[in-house]
Amino acid sequence: MATTAHALKALKNANARIERDGIQVRGLIDNHVIEFHDQDGSAICMFVRRVTAQHDSHSDYFAGAWMKNIKQAIKWAKDTAANDRQRVAAGEIDPKRLGLA
Repeated sequence: MATTAHALKALKNANARIERDGIQVRGLIDNHVIEFHDQDGSAICMFVRRVTAQHDSHSDYFAGAWMKNIKQAIKWAKDTAANDRQRVAAGEIDPKRLGLA
């Protein structure tokens, strides 16, 4: 488990736009959001999702994926965003659907 300071430094090094709302921390990388909670200086509940993906409590659907650490979360966000851009360039998917337009 990483410290919150380490996670914030890693997000800053990844050129993420960082937002804090109480104990919740969000980092925006391309069209992905990395979210975690700051619990007494520890970064817990690391989660990554697309900006356009929304949870649906009625169907128990939770958009995105849980990550073990900040390094994995940043890599997943960057790799998935790069794949999204390739799919848009190939005309496979509408960029608005992915939050790229």
